[in-house]
Amino acid sequence: MDFLAEMYRNDSTRNPNEDVDRWILNIFLQVAALPDSIISAHAQLLLRGLEKEGDDKKQAVYQGVLTGPLNPYPLMVQLPSPSSSPLLDKVQVATTINQDIHTLKLQRLSEQVNAVYIPPRAKPTFTSDDDSVFPLMEKAQEFLT
Repeated sequence: MDFLAEMYRNDSTRNPNEDVDRWILNIFLQVAALPDSIISAHAQLLLRGLEKEGDDKKQAVYQGVLTGPLNPYPLMVQLPSPSSSPLLDKVQVATTINQDIHTLKLQRLSEQVNAVYIPPRAKPTFTSDDDSVFPLMEKAQEFLT
């Protein structure tokens, strides 16, 4: 606790920040409310010693913390609210991906149109010579008609 009191008093060891000062004072208030009399007495003594520390701005922070409600989470960091919805940003990024997928699909289809067609051929029997092949599609059409 003495370390925190020294941090509160001496702004040259850190960048002056009202939030840090509030956190330190809130920690002292919570420790002062503990059932252990020795620890709480020391925290109350340090709090009284910090009352006149710093400029008017720091003293206003001190008065604000002591008169305000007890903060159960003194180190809770509040993140700034986003300027736009993160979900909306993700959806808008997804549209460019869909366009890329569509472009690749069209490219693949255009390549398939230019593919070489090899008509099916067959032999009269399995043991027939490889030179005795005939067009299978024509024979299938004859059979179906």
